Amino acid sequence: MNEQLQQPNTSVVPQTKNHKSLIIGLVVIVLLLSAAMVYLLTKLPTIAPTNINSQFPAASDEKESALSALKDHWAEFSNTFTVKPVLGATEWGYTGVQFISNDTFFIQFEDGHVGHIAVVKYQNDSLKLLDLLKDKSTLDSQEYDSFLKQYGDPSYKVSNYTISIFRNGEILSFDTLTPVRENIILMEGVAADWKTYKNDKYGFEIKYPSDYKIAPLPELDEYWKSKGLEYLMNVKQAQANASIQIYTQGQFDLDRVMREYAPTGLQDILPVVKVIGQNTFYYYGPGGGGVEYPDQYFYNLAGKLLVTNFDGPYENDKTPSNAAKQMEIQMLGTFKFTN
Repeated sequence: MNEQLQQPNTSVVPQTKNHKSLIIGLVVIVLLLSAAMVYLLTKLPTIAPTNINSQFPAASDEKESALSALKDHWAEFSNTFTVKPVLGATEWGYTGVQFISNDTFFIQFEDGHVGHIAVVKYQNDSLKLLDLLKDKSTLDSQEYDSFLKQYGDPSYKVSNYTISIFRNGEILSFDTLTPVRENIILMEGVAADWKTYKNDKYGFEIKYPSDYKIAPLPELDEYWKSKGLEYLMNVKQAQANASIQIYTQGQFDLDRVMREYAPTGLQDILPVVKVIGQNTFYYYGPGGGGVEYPDQYFYNLAGKLLVTNFDGPYENDKTPSNAAKQMEIQMLGTFKFTN
């Protein structure tokens, strides 16, 4: 059977007069819009983009070079320090820099457990260690003025860079060293709106940030009841998913603290001594594994063990953020006896 295939119609349909008029109208509209756009772009004033760091002066070439050298050579430079990481940590990480002259600066560094301050001079494209302030992450006003006079330029307007800051009750974190208006080295008093927890039974008081709210005391299981644990304070910051607890638990005994409170992998290591203000605390930070570890501070309260537990906030890490650790030091610095 022969079948005749239908050929496609390839003839062009002639344009009508109405089609031509429509096309001409569209062309005119496009030309008018283009002309209006050119006018707006060339005649109207432009608005400069907002710079979130516009309140900070641009870093000098020498300062930029110093920060670049710090980034590139920190590992080998920090290996020359006489202090070594503790509690299983293997390296130091810097968290803040404050320039006290154009080529001399403080470096805050820590290993997740303890913090120190290095005084460093950038000279001939290299970093030179001038001094090492052990077991300090901030300085009181007298210490600060003394070191500033010894190593810095008192007329120089200090500039601060950090990876996180505790500001107005909030913890702000940054991906890299970022300029901030706060003096990160000088220990400041707590904000006027911080609240006060007072315990008449044990005769002490301590201040805590105003955005932490009183929460019910946690329920104790039989194990901790048998250990004599007594919760005294529990405050929470819901937005940051963080909490602070204070409790007592039996007699003060560092060997027992090590046995019962040491993080994973640190069961044979005593907590680190930290002198904060006029008081001596003993500290455990993170241990091994991928779980989150609160910062634990232990204190000899007239023979009883007093524990302050800072649980978070955690920001992509298993230990509270650097800014949270600053807040911890501020808070513990307000601890005092009332009797």
